[in-house]
Amino acid sequence: MAVIEAQTTATGLAAADTVLKTADCPLFRANTVCPGKFFLLFGGSLSAVKEAYDRVQRTYQGELLDSFFLGHISDQLLAGLGGEGKPVSAAGQAVGVIETFTGASAIAAADAAVKAAQVEIVNFKLAQGMTGKGVVYLSGAVAAVEAALQAGAEAIRDSGNLCATGLLPSPHELLWRSLG
Repeated sequence: MAVIEAQTTATGLAAADTVLKTADCPLFRANTVCPGKFFLLFGGSLSAVKEAYDRVQRTYQGELLDSFFLGHISDQLLAGLGGEGKPVSAAGQAVGVIETFTGASAIAAADAAVKAAQVEIVNFKLAQGMTGKGVVYLSGAVAAVEAALQAGAEAIRDSGNLCATGLLPSPHELLWRSLG
């Protein structure tokens, strides 16, 4: 899978067209997001996605805000992106949050987090209604959530799009309802 955020809708639409014309890569998401950016998420075989991703990188260099090529994504990330996060009650579990300046970085951080530790994705918030930010909520044992937060932050550190991470070791039961 690859995820790309373009500075403008015009660039994003052109990038989506480039993906479709370059390789057999279905678009999972191709739409405008706040504040006037374009979000592109596509998949397919490893070689097809890499070919399309590289072509977009070369063609639209300087016009992309953020992008990640995720070669072998976790099943949990796919489920989370499809809205199949963990049920909104995890009494006795810690909650962690990774907040990013882009939706693309949130996806890359979430993938690294769930691969690094025994945590569950509770929910995603990707760019819409959040001035373009991305947020991923994780749950699990305190040590696991700490490790996941570190891995997620490290995965996107070079992009400069990490806004914040946070850990609540023992959140109030009613707080879980707001995470859904």
